[in-house]
Amino acid sequence: MWGFFRKNSQKDKVEEKKSKYQIEKNRVLNLAKSKFTNFKFDYEFVSIDLNNCLFLDDNNNLLGIYKKERRDYYQEEQIHVISFKDVKEFGLSIDSKEIGLCSEPELFLAAEDNIDDLMNRVAENLTEEVTYISFYFLKRGYVNTSETIHISLQEAPSQNSIQEDVKQLFRTIAEYMLVGEAEYLKELEENNFKKDMEDLGERIAYLDKNYSELTISPLLVTDLIKSWEFLVEELNFESNYKVNFESLELLGVRDSVLYLACKTNMVETFNLKQIKTLLAYIFKKYGAGFFDILIVSNEEKLDKISIEDEPQILEQINREIDTLIEWNVETLEEGIVRNYRKGNLFIDYDGDDLDNVRQLFSLNKELLSKLVYILTGNLLEEIFCVNSSDKIDMIQLDRVDEIWKCVIQNVCRKSYGIWHQDLILSSKVHLFKDNLFYVYFNNRNNLTYLDYDLRKEINNNLHIITGIKNIDIEIITCPERVDEKRDDIPKKILNWIKELKEYPYTNFEMIDARESNKTILIFVDEKLYVQPVSDLNIEYNPRSENLMKKSLQVYTSLLPKRMFIEGIEFNYDSELVDKIDNYLNKLDHSQQLEMNEIKDSIINNPKTIDLLRRFYNKEISNFFRPIELDELQSGNHYVEESIQKFVSFLLEKGYINRKKYLVNHVVRNLIVEEAEKAISAEFFNQNQEEFKHYENMSLDDCLNTYLTLDFANIESIDHVASFTCFLIDKNKFSEEQSFTDSNHVIYELLHNKYNEYELNNYEEYLLSDNDLSNDKTIEKTDVMDGYQFESFIADLFRRMGYQVEVTKGSGDYGIDVIAKKKGLSIGIQTKCYSNNVPNKAVQEAIAGVSYYRLDKGMVITNHYFTKQARNQAANSNILLWDRNILNQKIHEVYESNL
Repeated sequence: MWGFFRKNSQKDKVEEKKSKYQIEKNRVLNLAKSKFTNFKFDYEFVSIDLNNCLFLDDNNNLLGIYKKERRDYYQEEQIHVISFKDVKEFGLSIDSKEIGLCSEPELFLAAEDNIDDLMNRVAENLTEEVTYISFYFLKRGYVNTSETIHISLQEAPSQNSIQEDVKQLFRTIAEYMLVGEAEYLKELEENNFKKDMEDLGERIAYLDKNYSELTISPLLVTDLIKSWEFLVEELNFESNYKVNFESLELLGVRDSVLYLACKTNMVETFNLKQIKTLLAYIFKKYGAGFFDILIVSNEEKLDKISIEDEPQILEQINREIDTLIEWNVETLEEGIVRNYRKGNLFIDYDGDDLDNVRQLFSLNKELLSKLVYILTGNLLEEIFCVNSSDKIDMIQLDRVDEIWKCVIQNVCRKSYGIWHQDLILSSKVHLFKDNLFYVYFNNRNNLTYLDYDLRKEINNNLHIITGIKNIDIEIITCPERVDEKRDDIPKKILNWIKELKEYPYTNFEMIDARESNKTILIFVDEKLYVQPVSDLNIEYNPRSENLMKKSLQVYTSLLPKRMFIEGIEFNYDSELVDKIDNYLNKLDHSQQLEMNEIKDSIINNPKTIDLLRRFYNKEISNFFRPIELDELQSGNHYVEESIQKFVSFLLEKGYINRKKYLVNHVVRNLIVEEAEKAISAEFFNQNQEEFKHYENMSLDDCLNTYLTLDFANIESIDHVASFTCFLIDKNKFSEEQSFTDSNHVIYELLHNKYNEYELNNYEEYLLSDNDLSNDKTIEKTDVMDGYQFESFIADLFRRMGYQVEVTKGSGDYGIDVIAKKKGLSIGIQTKCYSNNVPNKAVQEAIAGVSYYRLDKGMVITNHYFTKQARNQAANSNILLWDRNILNQKIHEVYESNL
């Protein structure tokens, strides 16, 4: 056996019979070791000719090489001590074949998987026929292969044991390479980060020099919360995206010190002087000055602060609330925090527009909750806006008379309370049972029903004083009968319903909603009567006279669930919803006959249909997005006022003589049909070459064709909506549901198709003989500079059949490439980034499209886009190609040209 590779141990020191060769070998090893200092010889090797020695230092991950080479008349000694982090290449030469590892910045070793694969190759090639074996090493920074260090084993005997020694040594050195590469990558990252921090320091010095006169406004934490995403984007931009500020979160503010939180392993990085200086500059730039900024672990919690005991905190919250009111409500009154109790914040406000301020607080509840938490660490559950004279102290439930007295006094201070003051003051509470206050009024008022706003205010005050959230009142006429069983509908109400049925009607239905809403609902054709069950005064006037199928609106996604009939809110009940829906379906059947007649009278009259189309082109077409067709049809779009004006015009001019609410509905439907046709025509005009045979295409064919369009954007819900309009208009898809739901179906079908396409495309790529690894791939773009990437995109569009013009390098107004085909002109901004592209790129593309008077704009990157960029693009005429879309186009274009 060779015994050239061994690990030192006590067993190795057992005396052996030493041949002359062994004695010489030991002498060479000792001589070689004497040439090294501070080197721990954990592994050692000597070649057969005794001219090469190799040592490994396990602790320091070092490679030691001793070589003797004959030069003419003398022998030259070479000593190399190399850290494995500096080894670029290592391998084994077996006759004419080389098997090895290469560690490049873009081609790092793939851990153990690579070694196992290489070991299999070594085993396959290390056969008995091998005549020559040597190891080779190349340090980083050396390009010339002449700098490679070879450790020759000379002519190789064929014993199996020797082959196993070679394999063991190869694996050991390869594992050292992995450790060394990890050190190299860490050092590279540290050096890059150090360079980034130096660059950041220079940037900060520039900012200090040019923006030292920035003034600081009083800090508004609500502004900080609302603009946080923008500030993070600004921080990323100012740091040239070298630091990921998106991982920072607002934690709290204490004594004018801002606490930001991040992952524990990032705390040290974010506390570097350069980064904290940049943070301070950005906050100062936007008017938020702090004494200090501290970055802590997101596992830390700040101490909670009592609002009442800290005047400065109270003053801060009051200032924030006043600013919120001032910016949103026209008033001179201020909102002042009175108390914070068990998660509830009480704010005094004495203005006449109390309801508007309450609605403002409701809409901004999340914002105010974050404000309270950041300033105090307390959670906020409810915000109560009350008059400064209102009583808000809690009263025990066994003192019902005292509770009711406080409630009615609070209610009477409000505008609707003053209007009903005598009525409210005459009320008395009978008892409290099952979260219900049973209340009755003086007989002379003869009232058993309260309007919605008044009832809501009473319930709000009951919640404040009792602490019970889901609390309500029931108005009774006879206190003595409260506990009696009341299954029967009062006879007076039944007699009135019988009278209603004596009048001519097409549809009639009575729905008992006593259990959920304490009312009886009577539907007579398009009229709705709402009769409180405990009220013996009959509600002769209908609550609504224009019922249609769309009158019922149910919001099951809200908590709590809500239902409305013609804008009148009722307590949600699934059985009640089904009953009302069934009635409205019957009503719709009879109304459809009349609406069909209205529709025929419009479309068969050249004058009225011409007026409608002109109205659409002038008043509607430019004021809505494709995805808003449902809002347009339901009457909830802001162009509804224009539609109402047009319908009134048709009626007053005598073009139509029918019920106005039905005419409204028909006109809306015709406008939606006109919109769908117009959107479909525009889509077809832009893609007529691909869809020229649409008559013979199935829905599946259309979906596949859409995915092949140059600018198909399945992530843009508006773009998909245009395609959905085309499918509906060409009878490829039946719109049996709302347009939003139909569009969602098409959106899902496209995504499923696209995922299937991606999988098949990837499989074809793996199985194909075409090798793009050295040609055009998405990975190649990662090492390009901006100009190279710009040229690459220009070449891609040329191959896609576009006439391409590359704009000037400077002063390009946000457009790098202009591409034209089939009369369509597109301005393209290219962004070769290593981080997400911000919305600034979208803004520049918008400006460039306007400057060059182009049809569309695009931003193309080898990376991805920030959320802000995607949102801005969705609301403009800008298409985004991220890394995934660009990769798809590269495969489509360049593979097809192979």
